[in-house]
Amino acid sequence: IMPDFSVYYDMPIHMKQWNIYRNKFIAAYMQKHGINVIPNIQIMDVDLWNDAISGIETNGVIAVNCGGVKRRYFARQMLNRQMEYICSVINPIKVICYGSDSAIHNIDNAIYFKNNHIERIRNVQRNRIATKL
Repeated sequence: IMPDFSVYYDMPIHMKQWNIYRNKFIAAYMQKHGINVIPNIQIMDVDLWNDAISGIETNGVIAVNCGGVKRRYFARQMLNRQMEYICSVINPIKVICYGSDSAIHNIDNAIYFKNNHIERIRNVQRNRIATKL
């Protein structure tokens, strides 16, 4: 899966564009050197949706990081709107969703991979709090 330099909602626009560029540059470099790369789509502002999908071939496989949106209503809504748009434009044959398993709705061709690393971190934090009490 293509690198995922974060594009946070409250990040300045130039930093978002820089991170989109870095993601695509490293993916292109990897492809140039014979490494197969699955494009990774990030959740972002409506103004950057076209930047996010530019250069991604239609009818292919894409990946989406759904981490951090399960508990945030606005982020979940934004992700679902963005995925509707992406699916209408590039028509992916398969969407690999990693992170939260319940963030994206209404995508028939999605495969979900839960991020067990996040669960491990939460358990460690819970154990630390419990031992302090």
